[in-house]
Amino acid sequence: MKSTIEEAVGQLIIGKVPGTELDAETKHCLKSGTISGITVFKENVVSQEQLMDLCDAVRKLSWHPALIAVDQEGGAVQRLDEIVSPLPSMMALGNLDDVERLKLVITIAGKQMRLLGFNCVFAPVLDCNTNPANPIIGTRAFGADPDKVARLSAAVMRTYLDAGVLPVAKHFPGHGDTACDSHLELPRLSHSLERLEEIELRPFCENLLTTPAILVAHLWVECFDKDELPATLSHKICSELLKDKLGYQNLVVSDDMLMKAITNKWGLAEASVRALAAGIDLLLICSGPDDARAVHQAVCEAIKSGRISEERILAACRAKKAALNKLAPFAETERSRRLALLKKSVAASEPLLLETSSAAIDLSRGIPREVFAGTAEISIFVPQSPRYKFNFVEALLAEMPDLKGRLLEQRYSLSPDADEIKTLADKCKERCVLVTFRSTVNKGQLDLAASLYARSKERLLVASDIPYDLDLITDWDNAVSLFDPSDLAVRAFAKQMAKRHISCQHCGH
Repeated sequence: MKSTIEEAVGQLIIGKVPGTELDAETKHCLKSGTISGITVFKENVVSQEQLMDLCDAVRKLSWHPALIAVDQEGGAVQRLDEIVSPLPSMMALGNLDDVERLKLVITIAGKQMRLLGFNCVFAPVLDCNTNPANPIIGTRAFGADPDKVARLSAAVMRTYLDAGVLPVAKHFPGHGDTACDSHLELPRLSHSLERLEEIELRPFCENLLTTPAILVAHLWVECFDKDELPATLSHKICSELLKDKLGYQNLVVSDDMLMKAITNKWGLAEASVRALAAGIDLLLICSGPDDARAVHQAVCEAIKSGRISEERILAACRAKKAALNKLAPFAETERSRRLALLKKSVAASEPLLLETSSAAIDLSRGIPREVFAGTAEISIFVPQSPRYKFNFVEALLAEMPDLKGRLLEQRYSLSPDADEIKTLADKCKERCVLVTFRSTVNKGQLDLAASLYARSKERLLVASDIPYDLDLITDWDNAVSLFDPSDLAVRAFAKQMAKRHISCQHCGH
């Protein structure tokens, strides 16, 4: 690096790898100190061996102590579920509300991440999901009760630190009551400070002393900033509220600076300068090396021009160093040994995680066993999701092979129109299972539910993600909440239904 300040700026930028292995440009950014680590996404993951090699290469090449991070919350958001143990969603674990079981789950996750080479996880979510139509939080939160969110989040953070992984609590000052997605536009919170202190801020405040890092959201909080301004760019929120008023002294991380809530108005480089000036300590630049270099250059120029003080940068560097110092250094264990331990952990933990996911399911209404009893055909209506497989038929047949030939799957659009609903209703048998996904937003599912209800005699409603679907579809006599749209939850649902199916057969129905 050309100067101490240029080196310091590189410590505050976390980049992204464009593929499944380090390219020449990212290698150069790591070696030169332009960035000090990476965030891993699903497109970077092929296998345990490949990902282990990628993480090891980042750690060995980085000029700075490397931060290697991943979004591995569980449920709807997990980048590693296809190569390591999938995790239940936080809302499923919140419904179970068993701290000891939660710690077992997080111990598994932390151990496996550490074996792969990660030392940071963007979790837990401390948001209180008080808006049933929230398009981005939902089952990522433990629930709507701030006391429960605070208590369970504290257990998650302690357990990750014990496993050698830095937890980053998110999304300060609270994303749970927003109505849009910051990946696409800037959400706004219009609540008073009193309401924020009562709900949104409480989980963060109750854990401030033991939270090693906090991620700030791209959302506009009107009681702090009159003019439209994301919290990540707000000095009043990042510095005056979080650091001065609340006394938070640890690492403050931005959400991905490539989100449109930021770039639509400010652009990446300018927004990054504003974020550091506002009090952010670590910038997530979840894009290729060109963007990381552009941010590095813009921040260096801002320091030279006086827009950002050298002390602000050095304070951010100290916060990052202190966060990494909370973790034991990586032991250079042989790759083959780590792989063997990882594979053993994945195999050994599957029963616990599947049973945990199954126990978290809420049999909200009725006893849903008659639907699968006897020999009648059963229509299963499943949404076509671009993100989730929803292989309910496959999972049910794996647990109840006697249903073969009786399960008739019908896939439907996330929000079907009248013509599609009529076509689907014509295919409905007297026994029917309807799987919903966020009908609070996908309103066509409500009309589909009404139409299928009229056509069927034995029926089961399955809210695959948020449980609020059941508040909108009230006439179905049997209803189940999974709190989780992942493959793990679908398999857990099938196990639950199999238990009741067997029980039903034994009692003579």
